[in-house]
Amino acid sequence: MPALAPGRWVAVALFGIVALVPAGVRDAYLLDSVILILLWGALSAAWNVAGGYAGQVSLGHAAFFGIGAYSAALMTARFQQSPWLGLMLGVALSIVAGGVIGYLSNRLRGPYFALSTIAFSQVLLIVASTTGSPSGSRPRASAISSPASVRTRTRRRRSASRAAG
Repeated sequence: MPALAPGRWVAVALFGIVALVPAGVRDAYLLDSVILILLWGALSAAWNVAGGYAGQVSLGHAAFFGIGAYSAALMTARFQQSPWLGLMLGVALSIVAGGVIGYLSNRLRGPYFALSTIAFSQVLLIVASTTGSPSGSRPRASAISSPASVRTRTRRRRSASRAAG
């Protein structure tokens, strides 16, 4: 196995340091901002690989977000497990789903690839909509309490809308 070039080691170390930043942040607003920055950075890297290097435009990223969120909510609300365990399960299931979707759709090119990826996303949306909420209650209801960052974001949007007039 070839060794990583020195520049790549710097990138790997920087990624490791940045990934640990959310664990040390206590301010809810700052934590929300750091998580969104990391999320959009990862999404832009995925688009760069798929669209830039492979020439494929994927429109099914929402499926992977949904699989991760739904499985984490299911583990937390219905099975009363740790949110961290739900997070790891969500990542694992998203990887498996990505492998399956990739195996089935990577043979396609151009608009057919884009349509197949968005079709997978829509199928998963229909499945999630018909099965109800992860908490076992009525659809769209959640037994998961909202974190402080959600309340902070809501307050920030309200104050911004008041300031705008």
